[in-house]
Amino acid sequence: AKMLGGGFAPMPTPEIQRELRNDPRLFATYGFKESFGVDDALAMLETWAESAGDAVFETSVAHVETLYRTLAHQLEGGPHADAVRAFFATPKRRCVWVPDYRYEALDGDDGGKQKVVAGRFYALDACVWADHSHVIDGCVHKKLSVKTPRVLLRHYASLGRFFTRRLCPTCYGDGLGSKGAANCPRCHDAGISFGLPQALIATGASLNDHVAIATALAESAATFPTRRDDVLGVLGVVSFAILTGRLSAQMADFVPILLRGKRVWPTADGFAAVQDDGPTLALDDDSALRETLFEHEDAAARVAVVAPDLKPVNVDLSMLGVRPEEHGAFLAARLEAMRSSGVVFDAPSTTPDGFASAFSALAGSVRPLLARLGVRPLSELVMTKTYPDGVTFSRHKLHDELAVLLPRAQRWLRHEEQGLYVARRDAWGATVRGLRARVCDALEVVHSIAGAVVRVPKPAFVRDGEELFVARETLADEDWEPVLRAVAELFVSGKRATRLADFLAMTMTYGDRHFERKRIEPLPPDEAPWRADAVEAAVQNQAPAVMARDAA
Repeated sequence: AKMLGGGFAPMPTPEIQRELRNDPRLFATYGFKESFGVDDALAMLETWAESAGDAVFETSVAHVETLYRTLAHQLEGGPHADAVRAFFATPKRRCVWVPDYRYEALDGDDGGKQKVVAGRFYALDACVWADHSHVIDGCVHKKLSVKTPRVLLRHYASLGRFFTRRLCPTCYGDGLGSKGAANCPRCHDAGISFGLPQALIATGASLNDHVAIATALAESAATFPTRRDDVLGVLGVVSFAILTGRLSAQMADFVPILLRGKRVWPTADGFAAVQDDGPTLALDDDSALRETLFEHEDAAARVAVVAPDLKPVNVDLSMLGVRPEEHGAFLAARLEAMRSSGVVFDAPSTTPDGFASAFSALAGSVRPLLARLGVRPLSELVMTKTYPDGVTFSRHKLHDELAVLLPRAQRWLRHEEQGLYVARRDAWGATVRGLRARVCDALEVVHSIAGAVVRVPKPAFVRDGEELFVARETLADEDWEPVLRAVAELFVSGKRATRLADFLAMTMTYGDRHFERKRIEPLPPDEAPWRADAVEAAVQNQAPAVMARDAA
């Protein structure tokens, strides 16, 4: 007989069928049935589930999938459709066998589906259809402090119409535990939930479940990198609902309450919580500032920098119900909504690819969720004041350098950051026109955050986007790197600022020839080079030798 894991189906194998020549008398003699029907499939599922109870039951995904497919065929107008639906609608009945997720690592072209592996039978309310974190189904093996739902899509992807109800966008909502609404004419159901007020299987784990699972994962015995990635993966599903605008206003207001005090945010010292008595959580938007602060024990003890990002996720917008011709508008609208709500991300270029790249980066992070919780960038939490000593207001060689560097920065930005340049050109031009340069004997910057005060001598600093202060010793040592960095940060931040500062450094050596090497075109005739009024006025006075190298 054909063995199906923990039991025998009363059907002959193909080899025995050939021997018996389908002779009814021989079938009866050996106790075989000529056909295997719906009643047999339901009885087998019921018998296996009752015999196994909570214990492990061994069979293969392929065998059980065949049983479910037999039942699914009945729902397509078969005479036993009502019996099949009644079987699955029985409350608390264990009727879904879910395997050990590790079967997928077994050898074979079928992805391990033919292998007999361990699994258990579950009631439908202990299962969900999908899990976009790709973490929850594996939690069954992590011995967590909370029960986690089993995920059916991972194992029975071909049976979506059988197990699930196709929900309309309104009923689907945020996808966190959605089961649809009664009698919705826009939803479609031809499976086991047909005729019921709600689907028997939720689209995914609920918001409460995601938070509880993330909390339990953070407390688990796994290594910190594993816990960090798992926790961010689970919370990233909630964050994605915020990013796409699918989380209702009511649920969005509930999120901070639900996460209050939960130590789920990975930092350099473990997991921290928002809104408790621990250190202030901040996003790391300025690595230099973070390093400066964390060199001082008092500041390091009061601030915890949270790591919010995993890998960017390519999102299929059609799965969100967005038509191809609406992709650009949808991405632009959602990114603007995120920016307005305080989500921190690099401003994208105003092109379809730029919008898609920025959206993918946010989809692979928990930044939208952190913004909802009020977690701000480190640079916004730190109050910074500059204290220049012995300021020189007279003409200085620094003015000559700036008169050359600012138009070069403009030319680089126009070529390398076209979208940003178009969007911010007027604002940047106004910033440059109002810029003043000051040389001082010493420059001290004082950072204060959460009651901690850090004093740091600085070689160069821009205050309020209007005044560039440079320590005299910096210029005497011909150390232009901090000056170039300060100039670059007038326009961009992070890696973009580093690239611009490095490029300006090369132009100080090679002049305009470096633009030719990089194939960066000159500004068009109708676009005036950026000039700082105060710098140009200083240059008109009697000047020392200009240090910036010209094209010659």
